[in-house]
Amino acid sequence: MKLDELKECFTKISSFSGKFEKKFEELDVFSVVYKGIGFLICFDASFPNSKPIIAVAQANLIIEQLPHLLSMGQVCYLDDEGVILDDSNPVGIIEEAIMKSYKTILDSAQGKSEGDFLREFEYYWNVIQNPIKTLTSLVPDSTDVKLLWVGSVESGYSIVAQTKEEIVLYLQRITTDTSSIVYREILHISLTTAYGIAFRNKWGIAFLRQVIFSNIGFKGRINKFLRNNNSIPIYISVPCSNESRVHFGIEFVSTIGNNHPLLTSNKKEQIQAVSIDRMDIDYLLPRGGANRELIGKKVCVIGCGAVGSIIAMEVAKLGVLNLLLIDHDKLTKDNLYRHRLGNFRGLGITKVEGMKKEIESNLPLNNVEICEKKIEVIIKDGLVEFDTYDLIIDATGVPNTSFFLLKHFKVNYPSKPLLHTWLEPLGIGGHSIVSNNKTNGCYKCLYAIFEGVGIYNKACFAAPGQIFSKSMFGCAGRFTPFSSRDANRTAILAVDLVEKILLGEENDNPLLSWKGDSSKFTSKGFKVSERHSNMTTEELYEARYQYKEETCPICSMKKY
Repeated sequence: MKLDELKECFTKISSFSGKFEKKFEELDVFSVVYKGIGFLICFDASFPNSKPIIAVAQANLIIEQLPHLLSMGQVCYLDDEGVILDDSNPVGIIEEAIMKSYKTILDSAQGKSEGDFLREFEYYWNVIQNPIKTLTSLVPDSTDVKLLWVGSVESGYSIVAQTKEEIVLYLQRITTDTSSIVYREILHISLTTAYGIAFRNKWGIAFLRQVIFSNIGFKGRINKFLRNNNSIPIYISVPCSNESRVHFGIEFVSTIGNNHPLLTSNKKEQIQAVSIDRMDIDYLLPRGGANRELIGKKVCVIGCGAVGSIIAMEVAKLGVLNLLLIDHDKLTKDNLYRHRLGNFRGLGITKVEGMKKEIESNLPLNNVEICEKKIEVIIKDGLVEFDTYDLIIDATGVPNTSFFLLKHFKVNYPSKPLLHTWLEPLGIGGHSIVSNNKTNGCYKCLYAIFEGVGIYNKACFAAPGQIFSKSMFGCAGRFTPFSSRDANRTAILAVDLVEKILLGEENDNPLLSWKGDSSKFTSKGFKVSERHSNMTTEELYEARYQYKEETCPICSMKKY
């Protein structure tokens, strides 16, 4: 809004009067008084599509540091997440911003927001304590008192973990040189309560002692470690109301005498704050939308082409930390525009090798095993212990390979869920079906012999008796036309089903399909099936268990 328009807004608010102060770094600033408190209200060029910035005019007069009163007196009066501003009512936005700021300051001054120091701990720690360094932490939430390891490299990057091996593995996965790691110990202290934690002043050694020894019931266990190392830094975690923990660190500038600073009453000891950048399971998974319940699950993905590569990454992002990827093919330039890997990460190497690098470098807490052989050879030679996996995903898209896998797992692993997924050409759809999941119904049920056509998959959206593969350079260049979007939609359909199976929410063998627009398909002279023409998306879902065949040779365990 223009300055004149902003000034006019203030004339329409009877609860306070506004006065234009100055233009500061492209912000129009007004000063107002509301119920005895002076505020500065600032507007950027995008207002009223952005909220005003509110600051207490004379924050230095507020003796105590209050929750939600940030640097330079700025008031954190509204969480930006999910907020929608009524841009047609700028006067209302301004008035509400001041009223919310006043209430925020009042509640804080009356002690109603004391717990918010802990909820906003990271901000206060970084702003008020001014940490000297940052440690990237792989340490999950725990209630232990124990020694941890800090590994630092020449670039200044430092990792804290429970073992040296964890540090090396993490650094290798993010392609950092591990040849010159310097190790030192740090003591982890897990507080049982959070009594007295506040930021009215910058923390000193006396307040740190108070925080630690007022919130633990095992001082003797701490003393044992501190007596052995009079300068060991401290890694502290504190419980929050939302069942997570706050993590922070302390180093000591100097030590006086032979005692650790935490074991003396000398107030001259200097402490330096350390910021903890959490990269552990308990922090990253819930913050990233992953499911904490899946970290102990193991999944095998057979086939890492366009669909399988996306499935592998998305299953890893579900929170499944242990994957086995099986595929003998190499990534070629023909795959670049529909495969999860690109030119830099995987061209010229096997798809599984590329996917291992892709997943572990982006999600360094995950572990990916690979097998670069045909699945038939792997099974024949007994190279994989499939018993240890909770779910097998068949993303080969090759019916005869799927038949082979289905029969093998039905005979040898009768309670091992097997999920088959495949897509159809030119965007008309994709499918996922579960087999071997505690009841009858399987991939083989979908196939029947059609007179004059041969064997046909009844789930197909393409009418029987058609050939879709295209050729650009003869037989060697044949391919089925589909896009990256088709592969993504099919993969997400499969991954949603994977999560339900692993959580025990799906105990049957559903057939799920997504149906796409057929215009491109039919424009090429192809015909869609009655299933595509006659069934809506809702009807397809409602009929997800109705494909089962009583005479299926796999379900009845008859030979082909």
